[in-house]
Amino acid sequence: MLETLEAGALAAEIAAGGKLFKGEFLHQHFGDDEEIKGYMGLQIDIWVSAQTYHLWIDVRFKSKRYGALKLNEIFAEKFPAGYCKSKGSSSRP
Repeated sequence: MLETLEAGALAAEIAAGGKLFKGEFLHQHFGDDEEIKGYMGLQIDIWVSAQTYHLWIDVRFKSKRYGALKLNEIFAEKFPAGYCKSKGSSSRP
C-alpha cells in the first residue's frame, strides 16, 4: 500500500516496499485453485494508493509458454476502473 501522492516521495516509498496491507476478504481472480498457468518465475505485485485507490500491477516473469493465461485481460475484467502497468504512470495522482 502506498500512502503519499508527491512523486519524489512516492518513488522512495515504492523503493522501500510500501506498507503491508492485510485484506480481510479478497476475490479469487484465477479460478477456485488460484493457479496461474503458463509462466516460469512469475511475480505479481499489486500496489494500491491509500489516497486515491489507484492501482499499479507489476508483472514480471522469466518466460511464458504458448497458451499462458492472458493476465492483462484478467486484470482488466477484475479492475474495471483501470490500473497502471508501469511505475511511471502510477506516480501521477
